[in-house]
Amino acid sequence: MANNDQIEQLKNKLEVFRLNGNEEELVTILESILMSHIQAGEILKTIPYGEELVTIFRKSGKKKKLAQILDFLGRVYIMKPDFNRVLEYIQTALELSRELYDLKEQSYNLMNLASIQRRMGNVDESLESLFKAKEIMEQLQVKKKYVRR
Repeated sequence: MANNDQIEQLKNKLEVFRLNGNEEELVTILESILMSHIQAGEILKTIPYGEELVTIFRKSGKKKKLAQILDFLGRVYIMKPDFNRVLEYIQTALELSRELYDLKEQSYNLMNLASIQRRMGNVDESLESLFKAKEIMEQLQVKKKYVRR
């Protein structure tokens, strides 16, 4: 479990890498800080580091990483609750996952979308998203069967 001293050390490294480091090192430090806050149970404190990763991944065109961090942040914003931002992030993550033909991520995005739709009282939309996620998971299971043979 991360303690506050470890988090502070990572934040100090972050400032140095923002000035001198390359993008890959900066991403590694940001992800480490994000994970340290998660381990410390400080989920809402991940937001500024996640948002910085969104900016980096958008600029660099790393769509898979962008989709993953947007989906994560969408789930974090549920806790605030900032439902408009949640929907924006999860729908963008879903669009990116579709663009990348990443069925596994699409199913995760759809399940997260269903969760927020349900919380917003949109039960029919939530069920539709869940059914789409289920269809994708079934496709993935079929693919696994054929790969094993």
